[in-house]
Amino acid sequence: MLIPHEDVEKQRLLNILGELSSTWALRKPVIVDAKRYIIIDGHHRVNVMKILGAKHIPVVLADYSSDISDVGGWMYIASRGYKDQELLEKAIREAEYSAKRGDGILVFKMGGEVVKTRVDRIDFYLAIRELGLYNIFNSLTKIPINLNTCLTHDICLAPPKLVVDDIYRVASKNILLPPRTTCHKTALKGVAMEFKLKQL
Repeated sequence: MLIPHEDVEKQRLLNILGELSSTWALRKPVIVDAKRYIIIDGHHRVNVMKILGAKHIPVVLADYSSDISDVGGWMYIASRGYKDQELLEKAIREAEYSAKRGDGILVFKMGGEVVKTRVDRIDFYLAIRELGLYNIFNSLTKIPINLNTCLTHDICLAPPKLVVDDIYRVASKNILLPPRTTCHKTALKGVAMEFKLKQL
């Protein structure tokens, strides 16, 4: 049984469902942790395969110690003309206030001011989910986390980056983080094989 640690985006799910319904072939296997069967890459594909009634889901097993170079993560950027600056600032303050303090670093830049706050890595993402703030952050441009790049933009939110133990912790407790919280770096994402849906 494959264990998720992230929720899915409805629109992305529908896009992949449409693509698979027209090609009737899965072109990338799901990447799964070899020890605990946690989905590393492919939450949307797994959900689509379930919707389509697949009995089998092609996977590539990965070892966090050798196959994954970084859990990674996403940051959110915008230009000075971003229309919902007040709403964004309020959302970040709400999430920051709701999250416990911890050793994760939340970086927020707006209007030339850079604020760095220590928050619990997992709790910050759970606050985003519980407060329904994901769509506000998702209205920004989403790129892989790089603090140097963050500071070159007018508006930037760089949430705390998760580590492997965080993934194991949330998966063991059946907690789902917001969609696409992680951005695992691995050469296994380049594995491409075609699987006909009727065979699955």
